[in-house]
Amino acid sequence: MKELKFSLCLDPVFTDYDYYDRVRIAAELGFDGIELWDISQLDVTKLRNVCETSGIRVANYNCLDAWEQNMSLPFGQIKKTVQESLKKGKELDARNMLVLAGMAEGRGSNPKNILISNLSRIGELSAKEEIHVNLEPLNTLVEHKGYTLDSSADGYEIIKCADCPWIGLVYDIYHMQIMEGNIISNLTRNISLTGHIHTAGCPGRHEHFLGENDYPNILAAAACADYDGYIGLEYFPTYDSRKSASDVLNYLKTYPERI
Repeated sequence: MKELKFSLCLDPVFTDYDYYDRVRIAAELGFDGIELWDISQLDVTKLRNVCETSGIRVANYNCLDAWEQNMSLPFGQIKKTVQESLKKGKELDARNMLVLAGMAEGRGSNPKNILISNLSRIGELSAKEEIHVNLEPLNTLVEHKGYTLDSSADGYEIIKCADCPWIGLVYDIYHMQIMEGNIISNLTRNISLTGHIHTAGCPGRHEHFLGENDYPNILAAAACADYDGYIGLEYFPTYDSRKSASDVLNYLKTYPERI
């Protein structure tokens, strides 16, 4: 059984502080990693130094211009951005880079083939930089109507076909609770293909203990399945974000009691 690691997405929290101070706060609260939506405006050397000094790692970051430079486009159109994003990730000593499938308009009813082809080719680039690249399905019922990929089953099929150890799926429990439920079974039977896990309370994307999922039970199942990635907290606090993040982390860390 693996001991789980926890990372905090910095964009929705500690918004009175710059990102470098947010890293320090996350470390003080006991997080193992941090996550970033947009690294384009950050000084990556300074950020890495702050992370190293604080004893925390960049667990996950988004590909540059992730919505526009998405995996449904021709590879030649996205290759340069992916390479630049991976280079920045290497400079950050990041573990994971998140990519998106894009919107479905004008792409036909089955975009899997281009996603598989692109991810296979990106796998060669990510292996050189030793950064895992993970594709994220999103819900299309609440926030992301028209998004290409809203099923974990389809996502895992794409990852299997891409067939590269550096390519995986972001299993976002918030999104997949909305779309399909059956979280523990869907996650644990595909744990070897899961590069990163995102979490938030559902509905609302707020504190985890306010939603309908029993997170300690879900995390216990992931630990027993030997998941060795990060558990990412990507949520919008409903009260003081420093206290909220501490409260959520303490709640999630009760998972060993369910084993």
